[in-house]
Amino acid sequence: MIRRAGTVVEVTHDSATIAVDPQAGCARCEAGAGCGQGLLFRWFTADRPVRLPVDRQAAVAVGQRVHVGLAPTALLRCSLALYGAPLAGLLAGLAAGQLSAGDPGAAAGGLAGLAAGLLAARRIAAGTSRLWRADA
Repeated sequence: MIRRAGTVVEVTHDSATIAVDPQAGCARCEAGAGCGQGLLFRWFTADRPVRLPVDRQAAVAVGQRVHVGLAPTALLRCSLALYGAPLAGLLAGLAAGQLSAGDPGAAAGGLAGLAAGLLAARRIAAGTSRLWRADA
């Protein structure tokens, strides 16, 4: 389980908004030349709190310290879906366009397929909050 600590900043009847603590990365990550993990977690700081569904039996309150966890398999599935959907759309659009109208059709089909893949990736991303789990 990939775990990060954070603070609850807002609670509703079925979700909580959590400001995840920034991660201290290595010098290469801080310089933006590392693997990108530092950049990823920089997005999930107090400036960009994360809204997560909360189990009704979990008693969380504003100001409470919690841990947010994500299973490594869920991270892999999300990565494959978010990168794979645009790529699959691009390739399918290229192939369909090439078969129907040659090179100009391939260009137009590729752009249309990429746009469709990006929209699919956006829908996938909107449904990923249920993969995260907050523990008090």
